[in-house]
Amino acid sequence: MKSSAKRIGNRAFTLLEVLVAGVVLTLGVILVLQGITGAMAASGRISRREQAQALAGDLLDRAGVGEIIASEIGVEVRAGVEYSWRMADAALDPPLIRMTCTVRWPKSGKRRSVQLERIVAP
Repeated sequence: MKSSAKRIGNRAFTLLEVLVAGVVLTLGVILVLQGITGAMAASGRISRREQAQALAGDLLDRAGVGEIIASEIGVEVRAGVEYSWRMADAALDPPLIRMTCTVRWPKSGKRRSVQLERIVAP
């Protein structure tokens, strides 16, 4: 009778083993969640930068056909983010002109920006 009770006791987990397993599992879940939130934040940063680059490209395209005048400034909202932009031009060897578009957007109290240039012949 004692031998069967002893075997059952050897196969069971102790409370300490269960607590250690729970802590290890909890730490693993926390690390996975931190990785997911970090990836989501990086995705948001990339998306905002892509939106800014697309806006700068659109503005430079419009400037090439005369819709936007050099040294113009403006604001545009894309995907819920407010982007401010500035166009500038600089004369190169005639008849070439360097068009520069700078787009800025807010990020955690800082201003992020992207700048694209294009050389055009009017």
